Amino acid sequence: MTEEWKAIPGYEGMYEVSNWGRVRSFVKIGRKLNELTPKPRFLTIHIRFDRYQSVDLTKNRVREKVHVHRLVAKAFIGPIGKGMHVAHLDGNPSNNDLTNLRICSPKENESHKKDHGTYYGRGITPGQDCWRAKLRDEQVIEMRDLSKAGWSQQELADRFSVTQTNVSLIVRRKTWSHI
Repeated sequence: MTEEWKAIPGYEGMYEVSNWGRVRSFVKIGRKLNELTPKPRFLTIHIRFDRYQSVDLTKNRVREKVHVHRLVAKAFIGPIGKGMHVAHLDGNPSNNDLTNLRICSPKENESHKKDHGTYYGRGITPGQDCWRAKLRDEQVIEMRDLSKAGWSQQELADRFSVTQTNVSLIVRRKTWSHI
């Protein structure tokens, strides 16, 4: 598939997004922010803690941070209704290719996440398989054993490089309850 560019709705003439998820700007940087240049520059993509990609768009000296997948959907699929989500069909929030995106309801999006194993909502305990997990299953078991042996929560927090609050939740089985 060849790369196709379209204007970003609301930023026509200033910014464009491609069907591959790249974003470019025709806005000059520096003092002449309201002037445009014929040669575009690619915007820096920021990767958030949750692996979603975002860019900063500026209009009338007001900067807005927006998710790249939503820009691709708006430009190529159409308006995103109020309360609607843009789902990544493969579960990879860094894959903003048009063929990987779909506008859907929050319920449908949660269903997609369950299908490809990236749903970490209420009632789901992914443990060490969660991409944000700082502990392995064996460490959680060891932490609980040491707690029973009389170690303080702060000592456990220091040993396992987590917060005392996390230790408390683990020991009381509020988190990692599947172990």
